[in-house]
Amino acid sequence: MTMFACPKCGESYIATPPDSDHKKSTKYPDRDTIPTSVECKMCGNLNTIYWKSIQ
Repeated sequence: MTMFACPKCGESYIATPPDSDHKKSTKYPDRDTIPTSVECKMCGNLNTIYWKSIQ
């Protein structure tokens, strides 16, 4: 679990990596990332987090 903040309203939220291999979060996608989306409970903004493999 990692704590993030919504870029639109600043509300904090927790995001969980999709599996045990992808634990490093990154702002931008590439061919090695897995995206996950979390909707902000405060403003409804859809926040996408990209996870990279730690291997």
